[in-house]
Amino acid sequence: MEGVKIYTVECGLDEHKFQCLCDLYRELLVNKTIVYRSSTDTVMSLVEKMTQHGFEVSYLHGEMESDARDNAMQNFSSGPSRFLITSVIVPQIENNLYIPRINYELPSDRESFIQRNGRPGRFGKTHIAILLLADSDIARRAIL
Repeated sequence: MEGVKIYTVECGLDEHKFQCLCDLYRELLVNKTIVYRSSTDTVMSLVEKMTQHGFEVSYLHGEMESDARDNAMQNFSSGPSRFLITSVIVPQIENNLYIPRINYELPSDRESFIQRNGRPGRFGKTHIAILLLADSDIARRAIL
């Protein structure tokens, strides 16, 4: 994908991905990060875990009403939240080009990966996509 640098973090077991995410948070010198999950349940599970660990997060999923989505996007784009955890494609955000995407799970197919991660690369800027891979994900990495 042109304009997108893809990095992989091999986490070992699936349950180690949260610690890998925390490690990345400490290392990335960015204000905002989008974390893609695969479903509403996995979004809410990660929101709960991150909140318990003191992170300020916003979230989006397909079951939210439009007012709740708008509030979440406002909280993320100009509020205190540094993470947006989502199972849906994120609408355009001002300065969206500089927000790294972390894929907590591999998307189901290449087109989903491009939808999540490829859009910022269209504007001639380099963009970062990070894949958190468990051992069970390694064989499926070929879809990308």
